[in-house]
Amino acid sequence: MLAQVPDLNDFTAGMAYLLNPNGVVTLEFPHLERLVNENQFDTIYHEHFSYFSLVTIDRLAKRHGLKVFDVEQIPTHGGSLRFTSAVRMPCTQSRQT
Repeated sequence: MLAQVPDLNDFTAGMAYLLNPNGVVTLEFPHLERLVNENQFDTIYHEHFSYFSLVTIDRLAKRHGLKVFDVEQIPTHGGSLRFTSAVRMPCTQSRQT
């Protein structure tokens, strides 16, 4: 689903803003490394704006105050990653709005 988002920073900022301090968000995306290493170019779709590596997702999450704490490789679309992230600050601190 993340690959279909045209404005990644706005979308991720929105997730961070809406996420409860004790909540988590789980998303999936086609794994860029598998796509390139296994020549899976037939899995590139016109509705996908982006393809990601785990490094890219981690940087995007950090930029918006989130941390990636779980990653799972799944077989969808020839190899995808499912990641789970949460708010970076401890739950005892309040977020400014």
